[in-house]
Amino acid sequence: MKSFYSMELNIFVFLFLSHQGTAHTKRYLMNDIMQEATTPAPGPTFDTSVPGNLTGLVGKTAYLNCRVKNLGNRTVSWVRHRDIHLLTVGRYTYTSDQRFESVH
Repeated sequence: MKSFYSMELNIFVFLFLSHQGTAHTKRYLMNDIMQEATTPAPGPTFDTSVPGNLTGLVGKTAYLNCRVKNLGNRTVSWVRHRDIHLLTVGRYTYTSDQRFESVH
């Protein structure tokens, strides 16, 4: 009879510790989830490993490379500076000047 009581106590202690461990784990998981949900994602930044200056030949194609990290649901637009003319937005070209084309 003594061994049965001892076994019952061990099972109760094991279940109690297991239950506490589960609650403890759940609390930490919920804290992690809440922290991720409230921590804002970093905004977009330019990839500085891409060269900033480009030299091209007259009459030849020049590819202007733009890499943006953490773009999210935003799009990249190219604007001509001298007249603030919108050239491209994402994959779409918005100029009648055939020299410009958005390539992905």
